[in-house]
Amino acid sequence: MTVPLVLAELTIMTMLIMGVGMLASSALLRRKSESDTIPPDQTPGTKSTRGTPIPLVIGRRMVGPKIGWVGDRSTTQEKVGSVGKDIGGGEDITTTIYNEASWHQLACPSQVLNAIYANGKRIWQGPINSDSSPSGTVVDAKAHGSFTIYWGETDQPINEFLGHKTRLGIRSQWPLLCYVVWDKKRLGGSPQWENLEYDIESTCPSNALDNSEYLIDESPQIGVNPAHAMLQLHNAIWPLGAGLDADRMDDTTLEALGVTLEDEVMPCNLLIDGDTSEAVTADLMADFGFAMPQIGARLAYIAIRSSGTTPPNFSDDVLIPPSAEFDITHDERPATRIVFQYQKAPRFRTHDVTREDLSEQDRRGAIKRQIITLRTVTDRITTNRVGKRREGEILGDLSTIRLPAQRGARILVAGQQIVVDDIGTLRVVSSKRTQDRIAVELGCAIESYSVPEASDIDTGDDDPGVPGDSPAPADPDTDIAFTFFEVPPELAAGKVAVIVLRIRAHEGVAGAGIHVSADGGASYALAGDQNTAASGGTLRTALASGTNDEIASGPVFIPDNDDILNVLDLSSDTTSWQAGRQIASINGEIMFLKNLTIFDSAWNGWGTSATSWYRLDESSGATATDTNSVLNGVYAGTVGYSAASLLENGDTNTAIDMLGTGRMNVTYASPLTESSIWSLVMRIHMPSANSPGVVFSLDGSLYLKIIDAGPGGSPIFQLYDSAGTLGFGLGFGVEEFDDGNLTVVFVSEGGNSYRWYVGNSAGAKPEITASGAASFSETVLTVGALNAGGGADPFNGIIDEVLFFSGEAISHEDAKNMHRAAESSTANSYQLGPLLRAKYSTTQEAHAIGDQLYIADTSTLRPQLHPIIGPHINVCLKTRPYTNLDAVDLSAVTAVCKEIEGIGLAGPSDQFRVTTDGMVRVTSTGGQRIVT
Repeated sequence: MTVPLVLAELTIMTMLIMGVGMLASSALLRRKSESDTIPPDQTPGTKSTRGTPIPLVIGRRMVGPKIGWVGDRSTTQEKVGSVGKDIGGGEDITTTIYNEASWHQLACPSQVLNAIYANGKRIWQGPINSDSSPSGTVVDAKAHGSFTIYWGETDQPINEFLGHKTRLGIRSQWPLLCYVVWDKKRLGGSPQWENLEYDIESTCPSNALDNSEYLIDESPQIGVNPAHAMLQLHNAIWPLGAGLDADRMDDTTLEALGVTLEDEVMPCNLLIDGDTSEAVTADLMADFGFAMPQIGARLAYIAIRSSGTTPPNFSDDVLIPPSAEFDITHDERPATRIVFQYQKAPRFRTHDVTREDLSEQDRRGAIKRQIITLRTVTDRITTNRVGKRREGEILGDLSTIRLPAQRGARILVAGQQIVVDDIGTLRVVSSKRTQDRIAVELGCAIESYSVPEASDIDTGDDDPGVPGDSPAPADPDTDIAFTFFEVPPELAAGKVAVIVLRIRAHEGVAGAGIHVSADGGASYALAGDQNTAASGGTLRTALASGTNDEIASGPVFIPDNDDILNVLDLSSDTTSWQAGRQIASINGEIMFLKNLTIFDSAWNGWGTSATSWYRLDESSGATATDTNSVLNGVYAGTVGYSAASLLENGDTNTAIDMLGTGRMNVTYASPLTESSIWSLVMRIHMPSANSPGVVFSLDGSLYLKIIDAGPGGSPIFQLYDSAGTLGFGLGFGVEEFDDGNLTVVFVSEGGNSYRWYVGNSAGAKPEITASGAASFSETVLTVGALNAGGGADPFNGIIDEVLFFSGEAISHEDAKNMHRAAESSTANSYQLGPLLRAKYSTTQEAHAIGDQLYIADTSTLRPQLHPIIGPHINVCLKTRPYTNLDAVDLSAVTAVCKEIEGIGLAGPSDQFRVTTDGMVRVTSTGGQRIVT
């Protein structure tokens, strides 16, 4: 008999498991001397293969026996039938049956035997336990023979049967070994033994924590609390554990870990069969999410969880040179599907739970699978929870960062979170002191490993298909928009095919079923699935009809969702662009799209307490004529204030387009007085470089002019009076956003004075003060263009995100914080890049503001190329081909089309309709389910 754990002799062991650092001393791994644990008269059996580990079970698992001895074979003749009885006498037919004895070493001490299986078939059903059937009890296995059970106590009876000189010849108790001895096991007609397996349970409740239960029993989640299992592995005497002194373990953090895992219902069942202690501990840490750093002379047990509090922020005075160093893990084709395999109780056969990166699969048009074997869990619910955490190992950012730091950073340990400016949230992996012990080098990982609250994880029952056991699927959110059209012949490989473009509500919607109708929507038939989402949005500027096949800059649009990030940039692949690799569709007109350009960026939500405020929105209607003789020109539209809630996560209101105009006047919703306190904030999209600039006025008498120098230049600010005379120039400028946009703030703090602030993401905020310089107008805001002589110049820019706050003076810092800097923001709108028109429509059409835009990669619109992830829509339905207006002849199309014809479509000339339903992923199975 040998020890269950292969204990390696190490001094300090460092393990990196997705941002989890572990340090353990050599005492954790050191084997106890045999004189401390085995009585002198216990001589090892010579028939056993020396060095073969004996399994250690914590919880309930299936084990295959180690064969210590086989012998006493005998045969008997058994009657299986007869012949010749009908003609007198008859003759019996017999067969030889083999019987044999054997010593099966099962595991370290155990308490329960539930069942025995032979070649996967149960041949004996328990359970029996060490109380009801103490060591030395003979158990009847009926037709299969009988066996004697020994549980592994230190004082269990001496085995006289094995001790006989004709057998093993050693009289021993075989302490700490759970085993059975078969006496005349019936083998059947072959002398070969079946593959036997034993379902056993082993617990060690004497090594238990105080604040949580040793066992977790919420069927089907049944097993040992992993924190209690760690206590046994580290503290129990050899061979049940490493025998680490309790003073070397931090009981406070271990108790807290036990409570956390109990609250989350995360049981484990361990089968340790020749594994090193490093591997067992690593599995527990990775699967159940905790770090085990060494703090001083003790091991701590820190749960990796979302703390709910803000982690410490590393400021510049904590970080020291050299700069952070990144180690980036590169994989040419990382996995997009992770299969977590586990042994499911009670039969302990391999089952799978799958987690997928659907967006990456769609992008590649292929699936790459990776299998991860979980050795600690034995039910589907716990596997789902473990998989939700560990998917970050494959799908997340595996980069690690080395940070030189000082001061309070020296007390950080593995498992703790920190925030570093310009990098983000990190998880400490390791901490290495410098020789002078003034500084420390922290090893960190990108934080993608935290465990969400247990309530955020699907806890559907274990067996889908069994009434009451399968969780009800959630109703998917409705698609934002969808359309359909016939795929052009060049893209449909010569077939007549219909494609549906869907803009889904969010990335959690995995696909949709496509239904068609030929009776005006009275009834529908399912035509197929569409699992590849399109992107798109609402036009913010119009697109006129024309004759040019190529448009250098198309209309501006506001994206519907984050799928816009999947749009291809074909700037360096003109051939693919001209061949129709990517299409843009508006009102049925198909254009080939090369790329998108970010037009502007969104505002941040702002937590001001102001409740009385208004937002300026552009709307169609009467023309606002020039009412001030100083500024000429008109603004082709109307602008008014509307009360609304404060901006959150980016505003998508219609911008005020100042294209080709001179100025505009806006009347306030309520008059302002000279004693009013108010603030006006707006986002300025500057015109082209070296243009005359843009002018702002609040009182009709004093004007601020901004002259733009283009991206990379410094805008110049000048102040004019009502006659257009330059009062003074400001000899300074400010750095622009990377996209050339500025934030402008007007503030009045009462009286007849007000200030302008003009700033950017870098924080520069030159202040222009005008005090008592003009008569204050209560009603007019003027925005436009002005040349040095007072005449009009086109602004050709856009004023966006205009907010008026009543009763509150907003600082420039607050206003700047409303915007996301262009280099780190979510784009608020995009502009279609070069377009090729007149490809599959007879005429170019005009498209208005507010029309729906769809963008799709045509490589995903070919069902014959991507049968797994593609739209699956090659239904050849009746539609008007772009090549002519004749109806499709169904007699010449595929069998699929004929089948669709047979389920309800009328004559070939009939139009058809399309609707969609959502398809969502069911977390408990990792699959997809259609919801009607």
